[in-house]
Amino acid sequence: MWYSAGTVNVTNGQRLVTGNGTDFVANVLSGQGFIVGDKPPIEIEQVISATQLMLRTAWLGASGTIGYSIIPTQSLMKDLADRAAELIGSFASVRDGIGAGLMGDGVQAAPGLRFATDQDTGIRRYADNAIGLVTAGLDRLVLNNSGGGFGVANDGKAGVIIQGLDQVAANMTDDGDHKASLYLRAIASGSGAGGSVLFGTTFGNERPFAAIKGSVRNGDNNSTGDLIFSLRAATNAVMLTERARLTEEGLFGLGESPSHQLAITGAGQAANALSDAGSKYATLYIRDTTGQVGAGGALALGTAPGKPLVALKASLADGAGNSIGHLMLSTRGATADATLLARWSWSFDGHYRPYDDNAYDIGAGSVRVRQIYGANGAINTSDVRTKQQVEAIPDEWLDAWGDVRHVRFKFNTAVEEKGDAARWHVGYIAQEILDAFAARDLDATKIGLLCHDEWEERREPEYRTETRTKRTPRAIPSVGGLLDAAGNPLVTWTYDEEPEEVQVATGNMIVTREAGDLWSIRPDQCAAIEAAWQRREIGKSASSLTNAEIMITALLSRIEALEAA
Repeated sequence: MWYSAGTVNVTNGQRLVTGNGTDFVANVLSGQGFIVGDKPPIEIEQVISATQLMLRTAWLGASGTIGYSIIPTQSLMKDLADRAAELIGSFASVRDGIGAGLMGDGVQAAPGLRFATDQDTGIRRYADNAIGLVTAGLDRLVLNNSGGGFGVANDGKAGVIIQGLDQVAANMTDDGDHKASLYLRAIASGSGAGGSVLFGTTFGNERPFAAIKGSVRNGDNNSTGDLIFSLRAATNAVMLTERARLTEEGLFGLGESPSHQLAITGAGQAANALSDAGSKYATLYIRDTTGQVGAGGALALGTAPGKPLVALKASLADGAGNSIGHLMLSTRGATADATLLARWSWSFDGHYRPYDDNAYDIGAGSVRVRQIYGANGAINTSDVRTKQQVEAIPDEWLDAWGDVRHVRFKFNTAVEEKGDAARWHVGYIAQEILDAFAARDLDATKIGLLCHDEWEERREPEYRTETRTKRTPRAIPSVGGLLDAAGNPLVTWTYDEEPEEVQVATGNMIVTREAGDLWSIRPDQCAAIEAAWQRREIGKSASSLTNAEIMITALLSRIEALEAA
């Protein structure tokens, strides 16, 4: 249909046509013909606006306001056909691809299925039988025949693999990079709430048999809580039972909530003789699997990583049948030493011995053994091959010893403990021995009679007792015997609370032993010099008696001679 609304103004020799009451934009196309009366048509080069056209050649008629017509041409149909062919051609890939439910593989920077306003986020084909979920141009989740992988394709070693940028600090911070962390959260905020990991199989009712669970103790601001390890005790149990707990204070307990850094609680074997078949729930068993003589589990104690200062070690003596062996106590002799040296041993047949001959003492001047009980007397080495400079005891030593008195006395500690019932003892006073020898210009400390020990004060950390609340989870079966969808009894959880006392370090150091000194004697040495003194004195008496007998015999002879005369 021809368009001829309104009138136009034309100017001889000009190509611009100005319309009056026209709408060229909506009704005219470039390439159509402009006709006035019986003049030949002129091709329209451009539609400028609703009231302006630009002709391809200049208007050669008279200038003025005239009527006009716009003639459609066959090129319109051709243009329409060309555009339709273009559209069909470009749409073919859509029709044969996404239109048929198929999409391109894509790459990380441009996934096959992506968003118009975020084109590096979407889904792409990662590899054969694998797809990747992409954000910000990187694969975040890859699913393949082996399972799922966060940050990496699953290699088949686990159902789910998580790989990312770990936070390298030993103490994980709240603002650290947790891309390799599995964060399990519970929406509850009360005590006992927390994410958990469950372990189970498809057997039976497909319920889990093990769990690792976070348990909130204080949900204020940054929550604090414990980590609980639980197991199902029997196939008919309706709940998992706590078996181990790591508390917010860093305490670890097996069998119950711990009261110390490591606490093991269980049904131990009551008999003092531990049998192989006895209950082992409360036993810490440390094994060495080498089986060589001298091998055995060890308990090492220390402060520096990898360098203990003390060890308690088993030493295999015979591995035949039920193994037998010794228990060794070892210590590091000096800070520069690279090994711990065996000091004492408990043999498999019950004897307690030093590991090396004539090397170690029991007790010291400042820390004495109170009493030693034995069926036989002590045995001391007296082999001449172990001694030198063997001489008679000097008389001046014996003279000094003769001034030492024997006394009876009671010990202060015994009187403090028993009062008047404390026993009397007989013996010597160490300071009197010292003074008796000093009076003759002799130093008794250079003789094996006396010992003098001094010690510095001992300081240890101070602790205070605090009462805290111990919370133990407990399941409550539903009223009326309600069952869940799997036919198992429904339970709700509560917590039993009870006070418990714990020892908490105050950060202060207190004096547990005052500095001091102590004088001691060697009873065997005192007994020996006492016997030597008595032997000398008896010898003197015997010598005096012999002289008197000679004089008496001479007098008797003279008397007899006088009587005979």
